[in-house]
Amino acid sequence: MFDLKKGILDFAAGIAITLLAISVMLLVTLDLRWITLIISLLILLYTYITPSREFNIILTIFLVCLPIAIFFTIWILPEIPKLWISIPVFISAAFVGRIAGKYKNLALTIPLYVLFSFFIVPSLVESDLSEFVNENPPNIELLSLDTGQNIQAENFRGKVLVLDFFGTWCKPCLNEMKELKKVRDSFKSDSKIEFLMVCTEFGNDTPEKAMEFMKKHDMDFKTYFDFGNASHKSLGFTGVPALLIIDSSGMIRFKHEGYNPSESLDKNLNEIIRSLTE
Repeated sequence: MFDLKKGILDFAAGIAITLLAISVMLLVTLDLRWITLIISLLILLYTYITPSREFNIILTIFLVCLPIAIFFTIWILPEIPKLWISIPVFISAAFVGRIAGKYKNLALTIPLYVLFSFFIVPSLVESDLSEFVNENPPNIELLSLDTGQNIQAENFRGKVLVLDFFGTWCKPCLNEMKELKKVRDSFKSDSKIEFLMVCTEFGNDTPEKAMEFMKKHDMDFKTYFDFGNASHKSLGFTGVPALLIIDSSGMIRFKHEGYNPSESLDKNLNEIIRSLTE
């Protein structure tokens, strides 16, 4: 027999876990390692401490996980489709929590979700956001905000060129730029590598806003502006941050769209750039 009060409690728990995850993402961190771990452990804990009749286990799992699955489908999966596997993992957490509650043993199950969050999630994020290619670039023309002159990617032939498209309103863009600054500094003595920060017109950005943003955050990169998002669109990007690396022969070798601190972007970029300069 269906217990209406228990059903409402289960669904409310799912909503509460979802709202907590959203709050963490908005106020604390976007790191999907922690988001998946927090959700998994909260589901595990709730189903562990909440009694349920045997024939209501499936319904409990469904009601708890439904709001979380909807949240992931709307917010996370459009950018990182491979994280669909997190939904079965959350369902398993509900089932395991219920079984652990029956046998009064929860501790042995926690390491499984830690392993998933910190070893599987980063690789899924990295593979969805990154793309290794070997293709000719379209015409990339940008306005230098340092000199006021128009430049083309062709002007940097013979160098490894790192282009990062950003928006001044975009927090992930700033976080990515901070990582790029570390990467740039590790190659500072190599004149054959150029880092260009390119502000787009998304969010009604202007050259003035771009320069103010760079000054405010102490970003001493060469800064450019992409009027009409022309270059950004021609490269097939749809949002920001968006990054690409062009080798010394003028071929695009790497694309990266989106940002999440769960991946080791600075380490990966260091390895890619070093491989292109050897």
